[in-house]
Amino acid sequence: MIKVTRINGTEEFFVNENKIEFMEETPDTVISLESGKKSSEEDIKWFGSNPPDPILYAPEGYVETIRLKLDFTDEQLAAVQLAANGAATAQSAYLTSVADSGENSPATKLKKQNLDNALAKFNETLEKSYVARAADMEPILEQLRGGGDFFATMEKLSEDQFVTNYYVHAESTHVEEAYRTAAMALENPGDISDVVRIEGGVCIIQLVEKVQPGVRPYEEVKEALKEALINARIRSEESILENEYAQKAFEANIVQMYLDKL
Repeated sequence: MIKVTRINGTEEFFVNENKIEFMEETPDTVISLESGKKSSEEDIKWFGSNPPDPILYAPEGYVETIRLKLDFTDEQLAAVQLAANGAATAQSAYLTSVADSGENSPATKLKKQNLDNALAKFNETLEKSYVARAADMEPILEQLRGGGDFFATMEKLSEDQFVTNYYVHAESTHVEEAYRTAAMALENPGDISDVVRIEGGVCIIQLVEKVQPGVRPYEEVKEALKEALINARIRSEESILENEYAQKAFEANIVQMYLDKL
């Protein structure tokens, strides 16, 4: 990590030097990273989708949240996908008819009615799935608002692939608008949102903290930074050993590599 100073001359923050692609003056200095994102005075949204671990610096206006998510069931997902495919097929047929026969032809008008029906079917199916999953979430929400342990319940019941913290700003684009709105409305650490509709399911959100902007004092992050460096060293050594053992196994004909499967 390298330390840089904002253009106001008083605030410092840290950037992973291994991720820097190039720097330019516009006239302010802008650091462009490999991901295509820019770390600059103006790009406040970058932090939310790329939070460092540990956090050494944070822009103003962020909240830290966790969530408990329930995905659509397999049956609900299949029904939504079937309805979406039907709408896509109807739209393709309508556009083809417009191109072939014109927008006002009887055939096109019939295709337009079919499209409207298919879209209505899709919206109805999606709404039913959201309503059903929200109903499944309500008892969990009631339990948590009654004093249940959010984190423990999240680890047990959440259907997110990974349990992670979400850093959200009023201008964030890495989360859905509904999630952003609900997260920013929470006032105190520990507050829990109502059921929120997100892509593929529903969730409830708990506010962890309103992130203190600026550079974190060294004493505050020292232990977390030490742990992160140790873990990085362990991952690096594990990767070296894995490659070494894989090479030995390959040379001993214990395993066979299929390049076309990579």
